[in-house]
Amino acid sequence: MNKTLELPLLQPMLATNADEPFDSPEFLFELKWDGYRCLAYHDGSVRLASRHNKTLTPRFREIVQDLQGLPGPFIVDGELVVLDSHGKPNFSALQHKTAQSLATYILFDVLYWQSKNLCMLPLVQRQEELRALLGGQDQVGRICCSRAVNDQGREFYQLAGSQGLEGIMAKRKTSLYFPGTRSKDWLKLKHRRQLNAIIVGYLPRSSRGFKSLYLAQHFEGELIYIGNVGTGFSDQDSKILYNGFQQILRDSCPMKEMPSGVLSRVWIEPILVGRIEYLEFTRDRRLRQPSFLGLRSDLSLADCELLGEAQK
Repeated sequence: MNKTLELPLLQPMLATNADEPFDSPEFLFELKWDGYRCLAYHDGSVRLASRHNKTLTPRFREIVQDLQGLPGPFIVDGELVVLDSHGKPNFSALQHKTAQSLATYILFDVLYWQSKNLCMLPLVQRQEELRALLGGQDQVGRICCSRAVNDQGREFYQLAGSQGLEGIMAKRKTSLYFPGTRSKDWLKLKHRRQLNAIIVGYLPRSSRGFKSLYLAQHFEGELIYIGNVGTGFSDQDSKILYNGFQQILRDSCPMKEMPSGVLSRVWIEPILVGRIEYLEFTRDRRLRQPSFLGLRSDLSLADCELLGEAQK
């Protein structure tokens, strides 16, 4: 019978962004899973908590059931994902998860086990404890242990990108676990995609300026809305863009359909092309995590065709 223990409520340790991949014998490298960060607590019953301690338990009953069978009490750290037919995380499918769609819980750390606080053990020792918790197996039901690569961060990063995955994590082998802190011993390296988009309007601020830009691309002769971007602008960029927009204002929406949920907007003539960095397209054909890189005066509107991944 599992021993009952009142476990502390924690927040996950966070990683710092890194500029470029690297090789190092001091680090191990894991895939960066595109899902929900989740701490799981097992003290007789199982609770799943998000990064901000919101409950995830009701939505992931299949994960709860598999965790219930592991020897508690424990606190483990990992990522909840929904995998597609190719074994790749599908964030849109995760967001729209139903009781019929099954998730996978990718574990990469254990913080408490067998009545012991493991946070002050080096990472490599914690991961040994994690494998022991899973009975020496890489997978138990829908619970999987994240696999790591030693030393070869550059090659692993390129391999992840070639498979269309979000990126990798670099973790110092001797790193301790400090709940709720952002550590430079854990580094995240993301792959980001880029596209050209037509700026069709903006969301104004209460004063001069804008909060975000509305973006579109061509598809079968029509302008199709693909989302809005509100990051990546310097103060100077914002001023120059806003002043330029005032010269090309228009009364009506230039797109085939008015995007739903867009309540406050100012439309402009669709003549400006912006370069946008983003993570992926969502199921409803919107850019996820877009960032503005700058105007492309060297490109025409014909260079802004809707990508195949957004047409699905």
